[in-house]
This record gives sequence, C-alpha cells and structure tokens, in this order.
Amino acid sequence: MKANKTILCLLVACLSLHLFGCDRGPALQFVEGTVTLDGKPCANCVISFMPKDGGELGFARTDEEGKYRLSSHVGKTRAGTTIGTYGICLDKRTVDPAVHPKASPDNPVQLLPKKYTDGATSGFEITVEKGKNVHDFDMFSK
Repeated sequence: MKANKTILCLLVACLSLHLFGCDRGPALQFVEGTVTLDGKPCANCVISFMPKDGGELGFARTDEEGKYRLSSHVGKTRAGTTIGTYGICLDKRTVDPAVHPKASPDNPVQLLPKKYTDGATSGFEITVEKGKNVHDFDMFSK
C-alpha cells in the first residue's frame, strides 16, 4: 500500500510539473544574418523583427562586422523567433557629438535613412521558416 501511495505522489508531481512548471513556450527558429549600409558592415545597429501574423517580436544588435543573431523574449530571452512573416525595422543612433554635431545625451541622432527605421517603409519583409534562417539586409543612404 505504501508503494502505491509513493507511485501516486510521483505521478501527481510529474503531471504538475508538466502542466504548470515546464512550459518552454513556442518553438523558436534560429535567425542570423548581416546588415550593411552602402556595402559596409553596419555596426551597433538594432534590428527588430515585427510580427505580421501573430509571431514573437525578435531583436538583435549587430557586431562590428554587421552580423546579428536574433533573440526573442518569450517568458525569458531566448535565441531565435517563431515561424511567421515579419516586417523589419532598423535603428542606429548616436549621442556622441564627435559622430554627429547635433547629437547629445538629451538628443540622440538617427544615423540611418528614415525609411529603414519603420517596418512599414523599410522595404524589408521576411519569412522565418522551420530550421536555420539567414536574412541579410542591405541598406543604401541614397
């Protein structure tokens, strides 16, 4: 009888963990790529994947070579984002007056052409599919 109670308790504990404590959220797909401006790597650029069909918001910052690896915040920050279609917006600002004369901590200045800072006007729309995804974004100042 004691063994039956132990087994029952273990089953209830496992079921409780499954139902309440182990939700990993939706499956995320790996996304990486490179961002360039006029053919040169765009370092320290923030890239946002804006879901068009109920996916998860994805975000990244490019490294010195313009490379990024996307993350999402689904309960906690994890690599990747969900399958779906995304509008892309990019942002690169400075508060350094040596980089832009009008920049200051109270007045960050956008260094990218305005069209790229809005997912509706950037001209970038991508689809994240199951598995590894590589999406490069080439911007032009003119």
